[in-house]
Amino acid sequence: MQSMHGMLTRNQMMNLMHDRSDFALNLIRFKRSVFGARSHSALMILFAMILSFLLPSPAGAEMQVTTYRVLGLFQPDRVEDLKQLFAESVTDVKLLNVDYERSEATFEFDGEKFSITKKPEQILDRLDNLIRQSSSGAFSIRPVSTVSPEKLKVVEITILGLDCKACSLGAYEAIAKLDGVERATASFKERRLVAWIDESKINREKLIEELKKRRVDVPSP
Repeated sequence: MQSMHGMLTRNQMMNLMHDRSDFALNLIRFKRSVFGARSHSALMILFAMILSFLLPSPAGAEMQVTTYRVLGLFQPDRVEDLKQLFAESVTDVKLLNVDYERSEATFEFDGEKFSITKKPEQILDRLDNLIRQSSSGAFSIRPVSTVSPEKLKVVEITILGLDCKACSLGAYEAIAKLDGVERATASFKERRLVAWIDESKINREKLIEELKKRRVDVPSP
């Protein structure tokens, strides 16, 4: 292929496309070669510089690893559902690990894609929107609990109904997002709902009240 005064070589094109940080320096270096060169060569150089500025650089990607609380893990088999979701639908985020016992998951993603200001809350909001949309609302994320597990009270409530995953999800969703509920599981097959709660914010009576609002059958003691 020709030199800088003719067509741009393949190596020169690749170097320009993968070096966004040196855009200004590249512009200076090629200024003289562009001036007076044939119009086709000048256009090729200009095009390569524009690409080098706009295209993401794999080497410069700011990969972040963060753990969040996951809403939707109400039964053990939901772990596989979450993994399948990320394998098939959430391609911009990598699911590294799922801790069912704490309802937490660890994710890896390019921080630049999810935040311009790089504020943690902005990244969380965008990731949450992506996960909710991809799962049709079946999964969502929240910050990890700030309350130590030892300080949480475990509340078990008997529930009656059809043994189906959707039914269990309905009972779970009735209380999972309440302030003070740090984790919950639900199974009509086992006839029980279990919630790990912060007693300074919520109690058993409130949980039962919310379950009944969703028409979950809670038998009297």
